[in-house]
Amino acid sequence: MLNKLLKHATIIVFSKLSSIFGSLFFVYFMSPEIYGNYVIYISLISYLSVFSGLNFNQAYGRYLYEKEKFLPENKFGGNIYLVILFFFVITSFISLPVFKHFLGSNLSLNLYIILTVISFTMIVETLLLQYCIKEDKLSIGLIYFFFRSFLLFIVLFTLVIFRFSLEFIFFIEAVASIIGMVFILIYLRFIFDLNGFLFSFKYCFKYSFPLLPYSFSLIVLAQFDRLLINNLFGSIITGIYSYIYNFGIVLSFLFGAFMNFANNEFYEVCSDFQKQSIFEIHQRKLYYKFIFISIFCVIFFYFFSVFFLPDDKKSVLAFLPIVIAAILILSVWQIWVRILGYFKKTYLIGIISFIAAAFCIIFLFVGFNFGLNFKFAYWVTLTSYLVMTVLGVVFVEKLDIRFVKPFFWDYLWIIFFLIISIISVFYLKVGILLFSVLFLFLLKFKFRYLKI
Repeated sequence: MLNKLLKHATIIVFSKLSSIFGSLFFVYFMSPEIYGNYVIYISLISYLSVFSGLNFNQAYGRYLYEKEKFLPENKFGGNIYLVILFFFVITSFISLPVFKHFLGSNLSLNLYIILTVISFTMIVETLLLQYCIKEDKLSIGLIYFFFRSFLLFIVLFTLVIFRFSLEFIFFIEAVASIIGMVFILIYLRFIFDLNGFLFSFKYCFKYSFPLLPYSFSLIVLAQFDRLLINNLFGSIITGIYSYIYNFGIVLSFLFGAFMNFANNEFYEVCSDFQKQSIFEIHQRKLYYKFIFISIFCVIFFYFFSVFFLPDDKKSVLAFLPIVIAAILILSVWQIWVRILGYFKKTYLIGIISFIAAAFCIIFLFVGFNFGLNFKFAYWVTLTSYLVMTVLGVVFVEKLDIRFVKPFFWDYLWIIFFLIISIISVFYLKVGILLFSVLFLFLLKFKFRYLKI
């Protein structure tokens, strides 16, 4: 079991290695302005991978778990690939004026095309990842993402050191993306099936389209603040603001690995309504592992930042616990929202996430119009995730789907985490000390849920 979990975590990290380590280490070799632009381009890739793909790639993962399949998986996948490609091209073209509005002369047409290639490949790579998880072929995914991402990072890092332009750096990544995509299509043996195309499209549309507001809202919550800060304060401030979010990204990938690892057990529990006690244990194990990892990451990233964080980025170090708290709150939402997804109540997921995204956009605009500085965005992001998670837990509790209600007393640990995070903004060293105490208390009282 531990071996599988390590493979899950390694695959998730390797799949994003070039962007993770690029964001963390390129700052030492780029000027503040260029680094700020780099962060914005990474955000643009994330937007495109969700909005332009219409989230149809998630339907492929759900279809793999269907007990009765109308089409073989490779034919269904081939149809999905063409559907995604068609809508991706159209929506990417439509989105160009919007991104030009925010980025202006910093976004040329050539660079935009390069970024769309990278983004589309990211979508295709999720198909490989979902297949490897379902079929327990994690070694294949591990090998692919190692060569795809680790070697690419080495090449990109070399290009950065020798001061190549961002456009050329992303061009090299686009070439590597195309090579990787060809391998995936061959390995998954995708075949277009005209007779089953209508079924594939309907299945995707029914499952994925209601989730599009959710996925797009998550991107808004994670990236819109950077686009707006770049537009109002410039790329240098954007780079400073974004740097500590890189630690949050690493944490979210670790959480993603745990979620992917736990999904098989989740589907088994959901198929038997008599296993409510097992469901409780399943949920609590994820919940307390996420809290444990979050506390550890706050402490570890703090000491890492003290020694290695560039001086111009240390002005935002006190907000590191707030960023980690936001990712932790998001993970609690994901633990419970799976229930709504399993019972195909995806429209509720879309409504809740849309409300949170609208809250985020409105308060960012209002706050900045009243003259608040860029650090205000940290508070807005955390609050937006809280709004989404609270609404999600309320909906799960109200729906009559024969599952146990969310566990109120367990959330006291989240409240303690949030209080200490707020203290850390004003007294960082005191906050780190309190996190250490909370870490020890968690080991003492909830250790049974921390075992793998």
